[in-house]
Amino acid sequence: MYRSAGYIEHIPEIFICAGWKKGGFDSCEGDSGGPMVIQRPDKRWLLAGVISWGIGCAEPNQPGVYTRISEFREWINQILQF
Repeated sequence: MYRSAGYIEHIPEIFICAGWKKGGFDSCEGDSGGPMVIQRPDKRWLLAGVISWGIGCAEPNQPGVYTRISEFREWINQILQF
């Protein structure tokens, strides 16, 4: 979607871009730190990301950018063992 809007910025693998091409649904200012969840095939919910940043709110071709939780799985597990 970013490329569709004319951006050439590289988004590292540590992030997930998510949104609707037509816009209308998105995280917005003040939502940082909130969850991005997905429902697995077994109907359980999974925390996939944490709202990080974006350009505008719910604009066409401008997704919200989320920190990818799986990139931090090992660290999270270490912290939870304490």
